[in-house]
Amino acid sequence: MDYRPERKDRGRLWTGLFLLLVGGAFILHEIGIIIPDQLFNWHLLLTGIGLFLGLKHNFRGAAWFIITLIGSVCLVEDYYPDMALHRFAWPGILLLIGVLLITRHRGRSY
Repeated sequence: MDYRPERKDRGRLWTGLFLLLVGGAFILHEIGIIIPDQLFNWHLLLTGIGLFLGLKHNFRGAAWFIITLIGSVCLVEDYYPDMALHRFAWPGILLLIGVLLITRHRGRSY
C-alpha cells in the first residue's frame, strides 16, 4: 500500500507551512522580538512567493521564475541603489518574451 500523500495534499502541506512561517514571523515582530525590517517588504514577499510556486510545481513553467526575478531585482536595488536595474526592465521583458516565443513547444510538428 502506498502511503504517500496525493499531489493536492502535498500542495496544501507546503502552503500551510509557508503561511505558518510568515504568520510566525509577523507575530514575533509584533511582540518585539528583533527581526530585521528587510523581512517585511514586498520585494522579499514576492521573491518568496515565486520560489514557493516553483517548489510547488517542481520548477516547471516560467511564472515562478518571472515572479522571483522581479522580486530579486527589486531586492538588489534596495541594497545597491546605484545599479538602477529598473532601466533594463522593458528591454529584458521584450527579450524574455522573444526567447519564450522561439523556444515554446507548439504541441504539433509537421
